Amino acid sequence: MTAKQVKWYAIALAVVIAGVYSCTKDIIATKLDKATVSLLAPANNTKLGSTSVTFWWEEVSGAESYKIQVVKPGFSSIQYIGLDSTTTKTKYTLNLQPGNYQWRVMAQNNSSKTAYTTWNFSIDSTLNIS
Repeated sequence: MTAKQVKWYAIALAVVIAGVYSCTKDIIATKLDKATVSLLAPANNTKLGSTSVTFWWEEVSGAESYKIQVVKPGFSSIQYIGLDSTTTKTKYTLNLQPGNYQWRVMAQNNSSKTAYTTWNFSIDSTLNIS
């Protein structure tokens, strides 16, 4: 093999290795099935006086997006779906009517997802002091 051929083989091998590494990096995603979404607000069993509610949770490492759902009165007996959405943010603001609610969040990426973390809250318009 000549020096010129060795050079071309080395270049071709470097291109193939770079391509395989690039594709593998895109395919392999963080496994989320054992991670947990930590909800921050509104806190579990909180009574709110405002109908404008900001839902907030901690970022999960490796997550590409979050599925957030808000229902009334709860997921075991849904009477009203206030929200069923996917977002890349860790905060979501929503206007709701007074009543009892449950909300939950799940983190996901292209290969896995966490279980939902679920909390309760209620909106009592008589608590509004504005």
